[in-house]
Amino acid sequence: MGINIRKKLLSYKKSVVLIGLIVLIIGSVLLTVNIFAETPADCIGTNVSTQHCCTCLAITASPGTISVGESSTLTLFLDNNPDAPSEDCSANGFSSGDGTAVCSINNGVLSDTTFNDGSYSFSVSPSNTTTYTATCSGIGGTKTDNVTVTVVDTTNPTISFNPTSRSWDDTNANITVTASDASGISVTYYCWTTGSSCIPGTSFANGSTLTQSSNGSWNLCVKARDNYNNETTKCSGRYQIDKIDPVVDSFSVDGYTSNFSTYDTSLTIAWSVSDSGGSSLSKVEVWRRTDGGSWSKINTKAISGGSDSGSWTNTVTCGHNYEYGIHVFDNAGNMGVESSTITATVNCNLAPTAAISCDPSGCNSSDCIGYTGCPFTLNNDSTDPDGQSDIVKSEWDILGWGDSPDLTCTADPLCNYTVQAVTPDTYTIQLYVEDSVGNSDTATKEFTIRREASAGFVCSFNNEDWISCDDISPSQGQIIYLSDSQPSPLEHSSPSEGASSIVSRKWEIVGGAVFSQDNESNPQISLDENSTIKLTITDNQGRSDSQTHQIGVGLPLPEWQETAP
Repeated sequence: MGINIRKKLLSYKKSVVLIGLIVLIIGSVLLTVNIFAETPADCIGTNVSTQHCCTCLAITASPGTISVGESSTLTLFLDNNPDAPSEDCSANGFSSGDGTAVCSINNGVLSDTTFNDGSYSFSVSPSNTTTYTATCSGIGGTKTDNVTVTVVDTTNPTISFNPTSRSWDDTNANITVTASDASGISVTYYCWTTGSSCIPGTSFANGSTLTQSSNGSWNLCVKARDNYNNETTKCSGRYQIDKIDPVVDSFSVDGYTSNFSTYDTSLTIAWSVSDSGGSSLSKVEVWRRTDGGSWSKINTKAISGGSDSGSWTNTVTCGHNYEYGIHVFDNAGNMGVESSTITATVNCNLAPTAAISCDPSGCNSSDCIGYTGCPFTLNNDSTDPDGQSDIVKSEWDILGWGDSPDLTCTADPLCNYTVQAVTPDTYTIQLYVEDSVGNSDTATKEFTIRREASAGFVCSFNNEDWISCDDISPSQGQIIYLSDSQPSPLEHSSPSEGASSIVSRKWEIVGGAVFSQDNESNPQISLDENSTIKLTITDNQGRSDSQTHQIGVGLPLPEWQETAP
């Protein structure tokens, strides 16, 4: 039994050893398989039986996945193994310790460069997923290894316009459009709109120039798609085009629309202009040339809107010819001009001369003295060197006479002035005359209004019964009483009211002697024959008046003596 047990134990030990040996063999095989499985990825020139690596070649990428525009680093690993037995390596291309190898990486990263043992790094920035192949050549032949860099793109393209916008102009709008993306642009489309946006549908070459030639205010919208189908749509600012010239609808100089002559030296240039191109009006310029010389701009006026009417006054000098024109501009720079210019021949005009004279007819005297109750006429004797017809207006005014009937004449510009004064006084009359171009002159003249009255006197024989001196018949030597102060239809009045008074009286026999000149108002006289008595009075203003009466003288009175019966 013991022997059996020992046999069984011996058999068991053999089984265990056998099993262990089998496990060891299997492990070695697995290890060998594993070595052979990993070696080709890193080593070339490896002896299959001894697993000696004669030369190692590997290319790696870090990171292996990048976004467009980013970089990845390629690392080339090269190892000539000096410890490998030469007999193991010679059959596999490279000999142990062969030294340098000539390597390259396609895609333009590396080209035929000699390397020793070690690792070598290179930066790459592919725009698309790219596989890089490293190739190394030595004494034993050529070996390769591959690595792939995966490129991803989630960014939309960008779009730029040059120029980004344009204000009003009278030329085509030319816009260079560029779409950019790290992965590249696959397609571009555009559309034009006078609104705010549109859907691009017309293809064009990226980076080319798009042209708009039609009038209006335009937006340009562009769509761009990159190579990863990312897409962007963008609209520009406004591009404004106006190729239509504004129009001078009307143009005149001093109301004339064709050539004319005038005495006026202040000329008014009037216009009416309009614009239909869309950019609106910007300014009007007045141009002039003198006596056929060079044209020059003499006035600029800023305007706005689709139409404008205005005027400007130009002061000129007589004796010259002035030719006028109008230029009108819109905000796009278009210009419109008048259909024809207008020439003004400006003649020299001399100012009129105002003059007044008094009408000596009727109840007026020749020295501008009149009387109350009598129409007083003042003559307009004004003249104009350019002809009487050039005086177009006269204005009469009595200065200081508040309720005077002022008079302005245009239909009969050389009118006379007739006034009837009721208050005796000395007045100043003013006459203003004006010609057709506004030249004027003023004249003044004094005239006097007196109260109309005679230096009347009456007669009496007893100094009580006063009668008209024409109705008496005194006898020779009979005393006659005279009086200038008694009520009578012929009573004289003061030449003016107020402070005016009689300061002297002169009584005389016409053709004979002065019998009283001492301001006596009641003298006495006796006559021997028919005589004419004259009374002259003078007031404190130096004005005089007189009256005469003829007195018939009869025979002397009889001499008798009264006796008692």
